[in-house]
Amino acid sequence: MASDDRGLYFFARCFDRNPDRLRMEERKRLQLAYKGNAVPSLSDDFISFEIDAENLRRSNGAYAFTVTPRGTQADFIPDGAATKIEWRGDWTAAARVDSAGWNVEVSVPYRMLGLASGKNTVGVSIRRWVPRLQEESRWPNMGFAWDRTRIAHWENLDVGSTARAFPLVMLYGVAQARGGRFDGYVGLDVKKTFPSGQTFIGCVYPDFRNVENDVLGLDFSYSEKQRADSRPFFVEGYRFLPDAWMMYGQRIGEMYGGGKYFGQIRNHRIGVLTAYDREEVLHSAARWYWQPVPRLEFENNVVWRHAPPNTPVRSGVPMVEDNLLFVSLVKKSRMIGSLTEYMRLQTGFAQSDGDSADGFNLEGDYQITPTASGPSLVVKARHLGKGMTPVDGLLDPMDFDQRDASIELGYERTADRQWFREWNVFGFVHRSIRSNGNLYLQRYTLESWTKARGGTELSTEFRVEQRPPYRDWTLLHELGWKQDQTYQKGGISARWGWLQGADYLLVTLDQGIHSWDRVTASARFQFRRRDFPVGHALRPAGGVEDRYQVVTTVQYDLTAERSISGRLTYNDDGSGNAWKSRFNGYCSFRQLVRNGFDLFLIVGDPSAETWTRRVAIKAMVVL
Repeated sequence: MASDDRGLYFFARCFDRNPDRLRMEERKRLQLAYKGNAVPSLSDDFISFEIDAENLRRSNGAYAFTVTPRGTQADFIPDGAATKIEWRGDWTAAARVDSAGWNVEVSVPYRMLGLASGKNTVGVSIRRWVPRLQEESRWPNMGFAWDRTRIAHWENLDVGSTARAFPLVMLYGVAQARGGRFDGYVGLDVKKTFPSGQTFIGCVYPDFRNVENDVLGLDFSYSEKQRADSRPFFVEGYRFLPDAWMMYGQRIGEMYGGGKYFGQIRNHRIGVLTAYDREEVLHSAARWYWQPVPRLEFENNVVWRHAPPNTPVRSGVPMVEDNLLFVSLVKKSRMIGSLTEYMRLQTGFAQSDGDSADGFNLEGDYQITPTASGPSLVVKARHLGKGMTPVDGLLDPMDFDQRDASIELGYERTADRQWFREWNVFGFVHRSIRSNGNLYLQRYTLESWTKARGGTELSTEFRVEQRPPYRDWTLLHELGWKQDQTYQKGGISARWGWLQGADYLLVTLDQGIHSWDRVTASARFQFRRRDFPVGHALRPAGGVEDRYQVVTTVQYDLTAERSISGRLTYNDDGSGNAWKSRFNGYCSFRQLVRNGFDLFLIVGDPSAETWTRRVAIKAMVVL
């Protein structure tokens, strides 16, 4: 490891007696997303250099710069970043395979880490993964629990100026032809990083379209499902801002403009966002985070929404002009031998104009989890007042006005170099009542999960749930294979039982294909059957409702920066619509380059219910 006033440099020799068996399938550069853990979704051999730029030793708070033996790069930006490389910052790497294994060199500029000019101390750790052995090596030794309070410290780094003389400007334009009509727009984002390390982003007519929305499956859910958001303005620095249940980016559609400011000041983290949409609604959010000592964290969140009278909102949420939400919490954790103890206390309130209902929130968690093997305990309690209404959040309106408590007991076991590598079993009890004493939800769950060699996984869940007026029970079985291989994993699952007052069956089959070097494909099939009794509120005449969904995707990598892809979906909702109306799909060309124009050309509309005659092109460049 070495450093100068411009950045950090790493060199590693990765020994392997069988270099011909190294796994290095991935060709294109990856941006690894935060999904509740920092483990990369990369199934190749790799080495990862992790830099905790804030040196706060937070969970998932380190940058990860990952390289495979092929030289393919993948990075994890802990607080979120746009896909445009010049916008989020670039780093370089090279790798080579030889008879002794493989070696790698990496260069990371300080500017990408958000460090302030002058003397700095950062946390450092290194991780290597050998998939064929399912073997992980780490430096320094942080224990099996990956205790980040034990990372190494790289002190007295002499960081030169990280501020640019001029702000970055990202221009983008979208043009589309749909059904004989043509429209388009242009917009820009401006990004300025200050010598102190804080960042300001402003936007005018920003990129508001998610060009590839997720295809949500058929599985029944009482609550709204969360979609990923790929819009640059919302992705950049999103972990400096309130969580989705308080402020959900998908609530904000087309915008006139907005701004956000975020960054670290010693052991404080601050984020502020405001956005003005084309329905003349002002959305604002802020978070202040403070870590006075390791493993003790304080957090305060504020969300405010101001709207003209009678502005439409989601179902179940009151139509109000002003909605204010404040949430404060404290988290504390510690190691007790091989166990981790975690405590959280949260309080908050919401207030909407004209609403005098109780908008108070109080909840607490207590958890004990094992390092590798042993028992676990999770206890939670919560009060949500009837007026605890985050209009811009993802919190289900059905959850307003309840007091609940839950307890989970479990046992898990991890073994190294054995056929069964991991297994666990958990029991869960949850009870929730309304403020008037009526039952809202009572749930009992028993589940187990096993992971074996070769990426084989097996899980089972039995659930009994009372949610007046319904009494549900379901049994779920899942079998997965090659789960340690990104492009070849597959699985089958079946959920059967009585759900929302009807017989319920859901069967899902997934399979990835990587038979050719540059071609990857995947397919998902789902079948859902609900058999309603006569007199059911959703189907008074009763009868069987069958639904089918098939989703297939194919991608051909022209180069590491350019690819052609397509997706075809088939949805049969049992309504008897013409077969043509059940299909949708698109074909696209994507170019993501280190320098120059990023391009996205698409034929079709992935957001439509059925096939739509549409051609669109999106271009993006950083000045």
